[in-house]
Amino acid sequence: MKLPDRLSPRVPATLFGLLVLATVGAFYLTQHLKVQNPLINGNPRADPAVINPVAAGVCADAAGKRVSFRHTRLGFYLQTHSDVVTVQVLNGEGQVVATMGGSGRYIRAGFDRYAFFTWDGRLADGARAPAGVYTFLVSLAHQDRTVPVTGASVRVQYGRPRPQVTAVTVSGRGALTGPPGSTPTFTPGRATATVHLDTRHDLGVRILVYRAGANGSHPLQLVQSFGVNPRLPAVWNGLINGRPAPAGSYLLGAAVTDASCTTGQFPPVTDPAPGSTPGAGVNVSYLSATPPLEPVAAGALAAVDVNSGGAPYRWLLRRAGAAAVIFRGTNPGAATMHVRLPRLGLYTLTVTAGRQATSVPLVASGTGAAASAPVLVVLPALSWQGANPIDDNAGGLIDTLADGAQVSLERPLVNGLPAGLADEAALLSSLDAAHRVYDLTTDVALAEGVGPTLRGRHGVLLDGAFTWLPTQLAGRLGAFVRGGGAVFNAAVHSLTQTAALVDGQSGPAAGPARGLAADPFGVRHGALSATAGALITPFTDGLGIFSTAAVFPFSTYQALEPPGGRVSALAGVAPSAPAVIGFHLGAGTVVEAGLPNFGLSLIRSVDSQELLARVWQVVLR
Repeated sequence: MKLPDRLSPRVPATLFGLLVLATVGAFYLTQHLKVQNPLINGNPRADPAVINPVAAGVCADAAGKRVSFRHTRLGFYLQTHSDVVTVQVLNGEGQVVATMGGSGRYIRAGFDRYAFFTWDGRLADGARAPAGVYTFLVSLAHQDRTVPVTGASVRVQYGRPRPQVTAVTVSGRGALTGPPGSTPTFTPGRATATVHLDTRHDLGVRILVYRAGANGSHPLQLVQSFGVNPRLPAVWNGLINGRPAPAGSYLLGAAVTDASCTTGQFPPVTDPAPGSTPGAGVNVSYLSATPPLEPVAAGALAAVDVNSGGAPYRWLLRRAGAAAVIFRGTNPGAATMHVRLPRLGLYTLTVTAGRQATSVPLVASGTGAAASAPVLVVLPALSWQGANPIDDNAGGLIDTLADGAQVSLERPLVNGLPAGLADEAALLSSLDAAHRVYDLTTDVALAEGVGPTLRGRHGVLLDGAFTWLPTQLAGRLGAFVRGGGAVFNAAVHSLTQTAALVDGQSGPAAGPARGLAADPFGVRHGALSATAGALITPFTDGLGIFSTAAVFPFSTYQALEPPGGRVSALAGVAPSAPAVIGFHLGAGTVVEAGLPNFGLSLIRSVDSQELLARVWQVVLR
């Protein structure tokens, strides 16, 4: 081919430009190959990408393999040249702070010769690395090169997640939501409970179901746990190991695992302080009843709140301590039922729904002559509720006066009839059998000024153990005696603590309890002691209350010490160990008997009957 005789003047300039571009391109390609290409490959990543060197556990990594998150691992291969490899750890300022485990060894090149290096979050001097993000630098000894590992980093963090259950809500036909601040209640199978969490969760969430108990050192028992989708509501269906949870109070907690496989729990301990778990409580109930703590007038209707989970129920009304049924009926499942109390006295209402049954006490005060009777009998309704083992403030813990809590006065009696009701009913039956005329009320009603009052009375008979006496009533009883009245208290562990009646967050409440060095009449109560075969007999009888009683059949007694040592009547195993005392206080008289289950002893003991008869005749009237 024949070239033209004359080249265009632009050709040399173009060729020169191409030569310059080729030179520059070759320079940059050489630099790129020098830094990148015959060095490392294999998409190196820190695995796991977040670690907690102190508290992390074992979780699935990005590949689904279970590994410890207390250290991280970096893997890659040398693409073309074998070499001695060292991997260093750089802090956020680009400073070398540590060398990864596995460094300093000879590694052959090839994609099938992966090398792994580990770092446990420790600095070169062995100290823990500060929280933050760290990167990696690869050094190749034979090539005298260093390569930053682009796209790979690890975050070091400490501490644990702090999940918080902010509320538990219930929904469904068997759900019951009370006033604000009260514990929601539901029936498994008819309703569910939803746990609301205030937390971030990266790897997983488990709901922890604790059953609340009365053990002060370990009040919570873990009975169920299950994982939930963090993006969906956390719902408990009320089942434990596939079966409906027993009726009771529960705390719904959570275990949250963050990106470093570190788990934090709510509550952090199984003995949380009262008030530290607000909103985490829920009650499981299949059938419960909430009786009024004040009497209704004989012949009137008593309103009882019933929770049957919406199921129909049957009911029976009996005189307390008697088997005969006075009234019976059915209810389609209403939340409140009404039952007529025909005459003065203590009653038991039994409610049945399916296989579930519960009983609660009801009280009727007198009308006519009974309403103006000189003797007022008082029942310990505050102690019924004070010992009632149920959560009523949505904290997930049992709230009783014994636990130092404030308790609601409007909550179901979860164990049915109070423990001392049989003794209280037996004393009333003894009065009725002897045709005694009296009026009847409760300590809560008397303290609130509802129903019968102390005005116009000559005597007060305290029927049962007043473990907690309303603070408002304690002073009134003392003033009543000093003003000329008389009081008979026949129970152990009674009148030694008070609890003020208050307006609680969700209604009438009482507490916390306060111990008394002496009861409202100045009597000090000793420990319960065994008679060890000795007889409880009278030693002094200035009141005439032992004139027909000889020996009291009790194997234990509570020693009583009258105020100032003054005593007008005394019976015990010895004069220095009085079990029954009588004394004057101001213008009035007090008789106290530290005799366990005195009411039940009236069924068989003639001497107990005679003591009650004499106290009634010469003191109370």
